[in-house]
Amino acid sequence: AVETVAPETQTKEVTYTKTITDTSKKQIEHPGRSPLPAHLRREETILEPANIPEGSKKIGEEVTEELEYTPPELFVKKYVRPKYIIPQSSVSVNAEIIIASMPIRPLEKAIAGPGLLAQVVIDKYVDHLPLYRQMQRFERARVKIAYSTISDWVSGTCKLISPLYEALKAEVLQSGYVHV
Repeated sequence: AVETVAPETQTKEVTYTKTITDTSKKQIEHPGRSPLPAHLRREETILEPANIPEGSKKIGEEVTEELEYTPPELFVKKYVRPKYIIPQSSVSVNAEIIIASMPIRPLEKAIAGPGLLAQVVIDKYVDHLPLYRQMQRFERARVKIAYSTISDWVSGTCKLISPLYEALKAEVLQSGYVHV
Protein backbone atom coordinates (compact mmCIF):
# COMPACT_ATOMS: atom_id res chain seq x y z
CA ALA A 1 0.00 0.00 0.00
CA VAL A 2 1.19 3.50 -0.91
CA GLU A 3 0.86 6.11 1.77
CA THR A 4 0.47 9.77 0.77
CA VAL A 5 1.92 12.43 2.97
CA ALA A 6 0.15 15.77 3.04
CA PRO A 7 2.50 18.70 2.48
CA GLU A 8 3.12 20.82 5.52
CA THR A 9 1.38 24.23 5.28
CA GLN A 10 2.05 27.40 7.16
CA THR A 11 -0.39 30.24 7.63
CA LYS A 12 0.45 33.92 7.97
CA GLU A 13 -1.88 36.77 8.77
CA VAL A 14 -1.56 39.64 6.25
CA THR A 15 -3.10 43.07 6.77
CA TYR A 16 -3.17 46.11 4.52
CA THR A 17 -4.74 49.56 4.37
CA LYS A 18 -6.79 50.68 1.37
CA THR A 19 -7.73 54.31 0.83
CA ILE A 20 -11.14 54.77 -0.80
CA THR A 21 -12.04 58.10 -2.34
CA ASP A 22 -15.67 59.19 -2.49
CA THR A 23 -16.35 59.67 -6.22
CA SER A 24 -19.97 60.68 -5.66
CA LYS A 25 -18.89 64.11 -4.37
CA LYS A 26 -16.35 64.82 -7.09
CA GLN A 27 -17.69 64.88 -10.64
CA ILE A 28 -15.20 64.27 -13.38
CA GLU A 29 -15.10 67.27 -15.69
CA HIS A 30 -15.29 66.51 -19.40
CA PRO A 31 -12.84 68.68 -21.29
CA GLY A 32 -15.55 69.56 -23.81
CA ARG A 33 -15.19 70.31 -27.46
CA SER A 34 -12.09 72.13 -28.63
CA PRO A 35 -12.80 75.58 -30.05
CA LEU A 36 -12.66 75.87 -33.81
CA PRO A 37 -9.37 77.43 -35.00
CA ALA A 38 -9.36 81.24 -35.06
CA HIS A 39 -7.40 81.41 -38.35
CA LEU A 40 -10.31 80.03 -40.39
CA ARG A 41 -12.56 82.43 -42.27
CA ARG A 42 -15.89 83.03 -40.50
CA GLU A 43 -19.16 83.28 -42.40
CA GLU A 44 -21.76 84.77 -40.07
CA THR A 45 -25.52 84.38 -40.40
CA ILE A 46 -27.85 86.24 -38.04
CA LEU A 47 -31.16 84.45 -37.45
CA GLU A 48 -33.81 86.73 -35.95
CA PRO A 49 -37.00 85.28 -34.42
CA ALA A 50 -40.03 85.48 -36.75
CA ASN A 51 -42.20 87.77 -34.59
CA ILE A 52 -40.58 90.13 -32.10
CA PRO A 53 -43.24 92.01 -30.10
CA GLU A 54 -42.76 95.78 -30.03
CA GLY A 55 -40.77 96.93 -27.03
CA SER A 56 -38.85 93.65 -26.65
CA LYS A 57 -35.31 94.02 -25.34
CA LYS A 58 -32.34 92.08 -26.60
CA ILE A 59 -30.77 90.29 -23.62
CA GLY A 60 -28.04 88.29 -25.30
CA GLU A 61 -27.46 85.82 -28.09
CA GLU A 62 -26.68 82.17 -28.72
CA VAL A 63 -23.70 81.52 -30.99
CA THR A 64 -23.31 78.15 -32.72
CA GLU A 65 -20.30 77.43 -34.92
CA GLU A 66 -19.97 74.56 -37.37
CA LEU A 67 -16.98 73.57 -39.44
CA GLU A 68 -17.88 73.75 -43.11
CA TYR A 69 -16.14 72.87 -46.35
CA THR A 70 -16.41 74.27 -49.85
CA PRO A 71 -13.73 72.85 -52.12
CA PRO A 72 -10.91 73.68 -51.55
CA GLU A 73 -11.50 75.59 -48.31
CA LEU A 74 -12.46 74.85 -44.73
CA PHE A 75 -14.28 77.71 -43.05
CA VAL A 76 -16.49 78.35 -40.03
CA LYS A 77 -20.17 79.06 -40.53
CA LYS A 78 -21.35 81.06 -37.53
CA TYR A 79 -25.03 81.36 -36.59
CA VAL A 80 -25.85 84.25 -34.27
CA ARG A 81 -29.33 84.09 -32.72
CA PRO A 82 -30.23 87.19 -30.69
CA LYS A 83 -32.37 86.55 -27.61
CA TYR A 84 -35.23 88.85 -26.69
CA ILE A 85 -37.33 89.15 -23.57
CA ILE A 86 -41.00 89.97 -24.04
CA PRO A 87 -41.79 93.34 -22.36
CA GLN A 88 -44.87 92.37 -20.31
CA SER A 89 -42.99 89.49 -18.73
CA SER A 90 -39.81 91.42 -17.87
CA VAL A 91 -40.91 91.87 -14.22
CA SER A 92 -42.18 88.31 -13.85
CA VAL A 93 -40.03 85.54 -12.42
CA ASN A 94 -40.80 83.28 -15.39
CA ALA A 95 -40.02 85.80 -18.15
CA GLU A 96 -40.54 84.55 -21.68
CA ILE A 97 -37.51 84.65 -23.93
CA ILE A 98 -37.75 84.32 -27.68
CA ILE A 99 -34.98 83.21 -30.01
CA ALA A 100 -34.87 82.05 -33.63
CA SER A 101 -34.69 78.33 -34.31
CA MET A 102 -31.50 76.82 -35.66
CA PRO A 103 -31.64 75.61 -39.26
CA ILE A 104 -31.99 71.83 -39.58
CA ARG A 105 -28.57 70.21 -39.47
CA PRO A 106 -27.71 66.75 -40.79
CA LEU A 107 -26.04 65.58 -37.57
CA GLU A 108 -27.57 67.56 -34.72
CA LYS A 109 -24.66 67.79 -32.26
CA ALA A 110 -21.79 67.59 -34.75
CA ILE A 111 -19.68 70.63 -35.60
CA ALA A 112 -19.52 69.53 -39.24
CA GLY A 113 -21.74 71.19 -41.80
CA PRO A 114 -23.42 69.36 -44.69
CA GLY A 115 -20.69 70.26 -47.20
CA LEU A 116 -17.93 68.88 -44.99
CA LEU A 117 -19.88 65.69 -44.22
CA ALA A 118 -20.49 65.10 -47.93
CA GLN A 119 -16.82 65.68 -48.74
CA VAL A 120 -15.58 63.28 -46.03
CA VAL A 121 -17.95 60.49 -47.17
CA ILE A 122 -17.15 61.03 -50.87
CA ASP A 123 -13.42 61.05 -50.14
CA LYS A 124 -13.75 57.82 -48.16
CA TYR A 125 -16.05 55.75 -50.38
CA VAL A 126 -15.65 57.23 -53.87
CA ASP A 127 -12.02 58.36 -53.84
CA HIS A 128 -10.90 55.59 -51.39
CA LEU A 129 -9.13 58.10 -49.16
CA PRO A 130 -8.81 56.62 -45.64
CA LEU A 131 -9.92 58.70 -42.69
CA TYR A 132 -6.39 59.00 -41.29
CA ARG A 133 -5.27 60.64 -44.55
CA GLN A 134 -8.21 63.00 -44.45
CA MET A 135 -7.18 63.88 -40.89
CA GLN A 136 -3.66 64.62 -42.16
CA ARG A 137 -5.12 66.93 -44.80
CA PHE A 138 -7.13 68.77 -42.12
CA GLU A 139 -4.02 69.07 -39.95
CA ARG A 140 -2.16 70.69 -42.87
CA ALA A 141 -4.97 73.27 -42.81
CA ARG A 142 -4.27 73.60 -39.05
CA VAL A 143 -7.57 71.96 -38.03
CA LYS A 144 -7.23 69.00 -35.67
CA ILE A 145 -10.13 66.53 -35.78
CA ALA A 146 -10.06 63.38 -33.67
CA TYR A 147 -10.38 60.02 -35.42
CA SER A 148 -13.39 59.11 -33.27
CA THR A 149 -15.11 62.34 -34.31
CA ILE A 150 -14.56 61.91 -38.04
CA SER A 151 -15.61 58.24 -37.90
CA ASP A 152 -18.80 59.26 -36.05
CA TRP A 153 -19.49 61.75 -38.87
CA VAL A 154 -19.13 58.99 -41.47
CA SER A 155 -21.37 56.63 -39.48
CA GLY A 156 -24.04 59.29 -38.93
CA THR A 157 -24.01 60.34 -42.58
CA CYS A 158 -24.32 56.74 -43.74
CA LYS A 159 -27.34 56.28 -41.46
CA LEU A 160 -28.90 59.39 -43.01
CA ILE A 161 -28.54 58.09 -46.57
CA SER A 162 -29.62 54.51 -45.84
CA PRO A 163 -33.21 55.20 -47.09
CA LEU A 164 -31.70 56.27 -50.43
CA TYR A 165 -29.71 53.05 -50.54
CA GLU A 166 -32.81 50.95 -49.87
CA ALA A 167 -34.83 52.79 -52.54
CA LEU A 168 -32.03 52.39 -55.11
CA LYS A 169 -31.64 48.71 -54.25
CA ALA A 170 -35.39 48.13 -54.69
CA GLU A 171 -35.34 49.99 -58.03
CA VAL A 172 -32.40 47.96 -59.34
CA LEU A 173 -33.92 44.64 -58.23
CA GLN A 174 -37.29 45.56 -59.73
CA SER A 175 -35.78 46.61 -63.05
CA GLY A 176 -34.40 43.15 -63.66
CA TYR A 177 -30.86 44.34 -64.40
CA VAL A 178 -29.47 42.29 -61.56
CA HIS A 179 -30.06 38.59 -61.12
CA VAL A 180 -29.84 37.46 -57.53
